[in-house]
Amino acid sequence: MALDKTFGKGFSVNHILDYFKHNEKDSIIWSFAKKEQYTIVTNDEDFIDILSAYGWPPKVILLKTGNQSNDFLLNLLISKKIEINSFANNNNLGLLVIG
Repeated sequence: MALDKTFGKGFSVNHILDYFKHNEKDSIIWSFAKKEQYTIVTNDEDFIDILSAYGWPPKVILLKTGNQSNDFLLNLLISKKIEINSFANNNNLGLLVIG
């Protein structure tokens, strides 16, 4: 998933397959999110390694929820909107763990 830069204004969340026809390598997703100023929302801990190596942007929200439906994840993000907005506006943080 990618959280776009309008999250604090009535956000939108999009699945990576909204942008690519098939699953892309993490490095391609990272470059795309950086260019588009998106935050990466994922349960893939590989993005922590990329974040550690390259810093941010893009920021990463790591979901520690196990496999869940997109509806479940969207509702979780909505319930954490204040925390996510605070994270998004804090230039000293690049990783938020939810779950």
